[in-house]
Amino acid sequence: MFGFIFALLAGFFVSLQSAVNSTLNQKIGVWPSTALIHFIGFVFAVILMFIFSKNIDFKPAFTLNKIYLTGGLLGVLIISSVVMSYGLLGASLTTILMLFSQVITSAVIDTKGLLGMNKMPFTSQKLFGIIIIFIGIIVFNINK
Repeated sequence: MFGFIFALLAGFFVSLQSAVNSTLNQKIGVWPSTALIHFIGFVFAVILMFIFSKNIDFKPAFTLNKIYLTGGLLGVLIISSVVMSYGLLGASLTTILMLFSQVITSAVIDTKGLLGMNKMPFTSQKLFGIIIIFIGIIVFNINK
């Protein structure tokens, strides 16, 4: 149950963040806004870390494969892509396309067991869901 709640909250926050970031991007540009967004997020994360973490030890992170340390780099690519697409496509279409891309990418990660994830079978129901999302994108864009 908590997983569903957190996933719904994440979707809500991503939509809010994307709109706010897009407006900031229009005022100061893609890369300055991306840098500012990440700086503010870094400061907030450090504050939360000191409030909620008892034992802070980064050493175990550096024993992992270096691919697992690329989250910040991916964050920069995500934020910059979202703020550019929001300005060009609007909030709804950007979100639908992001969801479609996330579902396909996640299905590949699950099916192949990539990035340390457990393998999960790709079923006909999952394929049907992807097709429905694709049809939804087409319907959403009729008469645009």
